[in-house]
Amino acid sequence: MKPINCPALVRAFSRTLTIPGSSPTQVPSAFTFAVLADPQLGLLEYYVEKRPLPHHWDRELQKLNKSIALLNRLSPKPTFVVACGDLVNAVVGDPYREPQTADLLNAFSNLDPSIGLVTLPGNHDVGDSPTMDTIQEHTAIWGDDYYSFRVNHVEFLVLNSQYLWDDSKCEPASINFKKWFDDQLVHLKNKPGVVPIVLQHIPFFEREPNEPDDYFNIPTKNRFEFMSRLYAVGVRHVFAGHLHHNSVLTWLPPEPVPVNTTQKATPLNMISTSSVCVPLGTDPPGFRLAHVGVDGSVQHAYWTLDELEALLNRGEQPKFI
Repeated sequence: MKPINCPALVRAFSRTLTIPGSSPTQVPSAFTFAVLADPQLGLLEYYVEKRPLPHHWDRELQKLNKSIALLNRLSPKPTFVVACGDLVNAVVGDPYREPQTADLLNAFSNLDPSIGLVTLPGNHDVGDSPTMDTIQEHTAIWGDDYYSFRVNHVEFLVLNSQYLWDDSKCEPASINFKKWFDDQLVHLKNKPGVVPIVLQHIPFFEREPNEPDDYFNIPTKNRFEFMSRLYAVGVRHVFAGHLHHNSVLTWLPPEPVPVNTTQKATPLNMISTSSVCVPLGTDPPGFRLAHVGVDGSVQHAYWTLDELEALLNRGEQPKFI
C-alpha cells in the first residue's frame, strides 16, 4: 500500500510511544482522551445489509469524518484518541483490505495533529486466530500491536487481546507478549504513584464476569488470571470495543488481592464503547470521552455524534463534574 500522510498518527516502536505535547512524568495533571471504537469500514453493507458485491463504505466514512470534525472542535482538545480495534472490516488477504485502510488513514489525516492518534488491533485487523503473517501485516502499517505509554501520572497498557482469545497460530508472538506483560506488571508494582489504565479490543466480559466463553469476551482460561493480575497492580479501568454496543460493568476479585497502598479497594471497571460507525445496539454512533483527574480519578461518558454536535453548536463543551 502506498504511504499515506496521517500527521496525528503516533506509531509505537520498541513497545512504546510518546504522545505529542504530553508529559511522560509522574507529575499529576488532569487530561482527557477519547475512545473511538470499531470504525470497521465496510461492515454495514457486508454484514448488516448483506448486499451483493461490490461493497461500499461511504456511509461509514461520513460518520467517521463527522467524529473527527467534532474531536477537532473540542476545547480543550483531548490529549489523544485511541482507535480501539477493528479498524477496517476486510481481513488480511481480502481485496477490500487495502482500499478500506487507505480511506481510513485519509480520514484520520484530518484529525488535528495536536491530538495524538493511537491504535490497537482487533480481530478483523489480525484475525480471530492471528498468525505471524497477519500480525506482521498489521504492524507494518500501524506500528507495534501492543505497547505502553505515559501521559502525566497515567501509564497506559495497550494490549493485543487476540493473544488472549486464541494464540494457537502465533505462539512465538504470544510468548513475547506475555513476557512483556509480566515485565509491565513488575514495573507498575514498583511505581505506586502511577495510575494504570488498560486499552484493548475484546472486553474481558460482556454482561457479567462469570459468563461462558463466546465471541464477545476473553475466554475464562485467561479472563480471570489477567483481570486478577491487572487488579493487583492497581488497574481499575479497562477500555475496550468489539461489542458494537455500550457496556459499563464492574468486577471485584472473589478473594482479597494485594494492591498498592495508594489504591482503594474499588472494583475494576470494564468499559466497552459502541461503534463510531455501525452500532449493533440501541446507542447511535458516537465515541467516549474520558477525563483523568489530578487525583487519578476517571470519569467517562459516551457522546452520540448528534448530541455532541448540538452541544458544540450551542457554544458549549462537554463537562466532567
